[in-house]
Amino acid sequence: MEFPFWLLATFLFLLGCCIGSFLNVVIWRLPHYGLPVTFLDKTGPLTLNFPPSHCPHCQMPIQVRHNIPVIGYLLLRGRCGHCREPVSARYPLVELGTGLIFLAIFAQQYTTSAHAPMWLGVPGLVLKECFAAVMLATAAIDADTFQIPLILPQMVMALAIAVGFLGRQPGLPHLADSGWVARAIWGGTLGLLAAFAGLKFGLLPRSFNESPGDIGDTAAAADALGASKHLPGGPSAISPPNAAGGIAGRLIFGGMAAVVSAAAFTFAHLATAAITTLLAGLLVFLLGVLPQPDASIELSQEVMDETREPNIRREVSKELLFFLIPCAGAVVAASLPIPLPHWFFLPSLTGVLAGLLAGGGLIWITRILGSLALGKLAMGLGDVPLMAAIGAVVGAAHAVLAFFLAPFAALLWAVFLMIRRRPNVLPYGPWLVAAGIIVLLAGRPILHLYFNAVLPPRPHHTHVYHWPGER
Repeated sequence: MEFPFWLLATFLFLLGCCIGSFLNVVIWRLPHYGLPVTFLDKTGPLTLNFPPSHCPHCQMPIQVRHNIPVIGYLLLRGRCGHCREPVSARYPLVELGTGLIFLAIFAQQYTTSAHAPMWLGVPGLVLKECFAAVMLATAAIDADTFQIPLILPQMVMALAIAVGFLGRQPGLPHLADSGWVARAIWGGTLGLLAAFAGLKFGLLPRSFNESPGDIGDTAAAADALGASKHLPGGPSAISPPNAAGGIAGRLIFGGMAAVVSAAAFTFAHLATAAITTLLAGLLVFLLGVLPQPDASIELSQEVMDETREPNIRREVSKELLFFLIPCAGAVVAASLPIPLPHWFFLPSLTGVLAGLLAGGGLIWITRILGSLALGKLAMGLGDVPLMAAIGAVVGAAHAVLAFFLAPFAALLWAVFLMIRRRPNVLPYGPWLVAAGIIVLLAGRPILHLYFNAVLPPRPHHTHVYHWPGER
């Protein structure tokens, strides 16, 4: 049974808005997860469902009809239904942005697999939508705290590997080459597992292990943002997220983005409408989470101080030792003439692992070499698993593309902050996420444009943007 496109599109948009409402909870609570809080004379650890959603000013629970994504905020005119204190504009913008991105991902997959049975693309669509949701939460948390909870990119990598075992899916990476490229990928994967085992059993040194609070500490990062933070009085004693001004302007922009997306689906080609809606959704989401209150100036200064810790080169050299082990595994495996088995899932699983290694490895070697050259941390270690998760979903070639697209987006925001004289230290995670979601939908056209329009024409090479082994 085939459902009409408009019905599925509406469902995915509404589902995305509901997921965005849940992301608001994850974004604000995950960095403080498990810490003791008190709500209405009841004390317990902070979780995703305790305490229930409530006003941070009067602590009154939010009624169901007021908790409807986007609509509830508009009905209340941006104020609490009890005490009438203003509510952050982040909530509806995150919900609307997530809904638009979910709609764009569905529309793009609908155009690329219109001639195949719909059920064949369901696992891939689920992976892409989950990827977008988890990455958006990661970007917002990084914008708030300058830290990335490892559990989020790990979830994406695990899901991508699980879907890889199902065989090839529309729009997901695969690598059919059974030669040295595939052997190198599997050798690098085994080398990576061996390096993690060496770290686990103390055979390899941990970087930044002298102080658990040091930025980049591989041991502290595994604690998912957590143990040293305190919530005196519970989350109700903390200002709502993103209490920065400009609420009316951001809400107007969100409404305009929704109107533009609706017009694109009405008058433009479906592929064009998908890209337009994606860009609109990303802008709405980033506009919701990036403008920070004045308190972020202090956090920016803390990050600047941490990147200038002494002994940076010595500590990063330990990461270089770890990095060389999977590299050696890839070289050794590529040189061995051992044929790979012909399992039906091997091309898709190899493609996932290729993207994981390429994405994580590219940004990690950039961190290592940049830190060794500058004598201060070039970027946080949390960006490595984040980029590895992006690569696992978009593939190796598109992971490289996302790596080069992210700085341009970050530069535009840096110029904007400079003009407004705002804190000039930027978390890099939101821009990696934005670039990763863009290449998920538009990576192939972007590479096609680059290789066939920007570079000099090459006869008989109209598909040079393929990664080695891809077909």
